[in-house]
Amino acid sequence: MTRRTDTGASISRAEEQIDARGMRCPWPALQLGRRMRACMDVPGAVIAITADDPRAGGELRAVAQALGWTEILSETAHEYRFKAPDRCDG
Repeated sequence: MTRRTDTGASISRAEEQIDARGMRCPWPALQLGRRMRACMDVPGAVIAITADDPRAGGELRAVAQALGWTEILSETAHEYRFKAPDRCDG
């Protein structure tokens, strides 16, 4: 499933990547929230974000929880992965 965002970017079920290394909070969380909102109508979408700010993990998890996404465990340090709901109501 593929769709276009308001900026013309293509979004599919393939994993989206965000590189937020070097960004200090709240910037990684803002980047993640923006991408999650753009993917809300792509059920099962996955977003991976790499963020090295020590506070990023808690903020990223809070954004994901607020938007109904679930965390997928990652084996890479400083990488966080989140999955969209399989079904989008609304």
